[in-house]
Amino acid sequence: MSRHATADSVARLETLCDLGRYAEAVREATRYLASHPHDVRGLCLLSLALLETDEPAEALRAAGAAAATAPQEEWPHRLASCALQRLGRLPEAVSAAAAAIDADPFGALPRVQFAEAARAHGVDLRAARRAADEAVALDPELVDAHLALGRVAAAQRRTRDAEAAFRAALRLDPECGLAHRQLASLRMNGAGNGRVAPSGAALGAAAAGFGTSLRTDPRAAEGRAGLELVVVAVATRTSGILCFAALVGLTFAVEPASPRAASWATTALLLFGVGFVVRFFRRLSPAVRRQLVRGLRRPWPGLQVAAFALAAVLLGLGAAVPPVGVVAFTGALAVTLVAYGATLPRARRVRGT
Repeated sequence: MSRHATADSVARLETLCDLGRYAEAVREATRYLASHPHDVRGLCLLSLALLETDEPAEALRAAGAAAATAPQEEWPHRLASCALQRLGRLPEAVSAAAAAIDADPFGALPRVQFAEAARAHGVDLRAARRAADEAVALDPELVDAHLALGRVAAAQRRTRDAEAAFRAALRLDPECGLAHRQLASLRMNGAGNGRVAPSGAALGAAAAGFGTSLRTDPRAAEGRAGLELVVVAVATRTSGILCFAALVGLTFAVEPASPRAASWATTALLLFGVGFVVRFFRRLSPAVRRQLVRGLRRPWPGLQVAAFALAAVLLGLGAAVPPVGVVAFTGALAVTLVAYGATLPRARRVRGT
């Protein structure tokens, strides 16, 4: 094959990777490398395509062959680090990323990979943070550098730094699904607000973030799992408020401290719960709101929402008609506990993903 034909073949591989046609790129690269086994760029493109098709072991072999041929180049070492990280061989991933930095001392991308590998390893977050800061300083326009900085800062529990980094990534690329997901995760944890648990508004913002990430990257499993985790959190919090309201109402109904105590206390807690749900829905984008409403047609979370609605009606009935208070509050408590019990398996499954 002539030098011109070789360049055309490599250019075609690059185009296939740029278009996201990774499976086709793997086939093309395999054919090309059969006659050019030591072409470093071809090996690197094969490794990249294999990483994107979730074949890290094969990607590591291709990156290793490229590194053996051209140890002075940073890309083979960086790809090897990515593959090793996917394989869970984290100390080796850190070492490979360090080799990439040695090969390109002034490059931002090797430092991004070092920060990611060191963060995943978790042994030296200071080194990971230093590498991420250096990557941002070397290339402030590199979205991946800001993402790496944000993820390391989140691992350090420096949530304000993490949020600032993810917002910087979104300023550079408003459609960055990973940045939207990471910001949504911070909101899920009540990040930066000093909350033990996020408010209804924070959960609504988190759902909006996960929804946006799904729109920008429909294949992202993290976005779907994150959105479902928000729904689980809202269901869990709502059940807690309703249970507490029912217990308070039942306590006053059995031994009323004053004739109106059960009514006022239960109504106040019920309004608090309604306010929590309203704040959640107000922060949702119209698209996410429609998606969640459509989801009510399915057993999950449709049955839970119906149960919570029934419990709210019973609470209102008990507060408005004291003679039936004991029965109404007992019914509300029973319905809420059943709904909460049905939510638990879903919560364990989602958190385990």
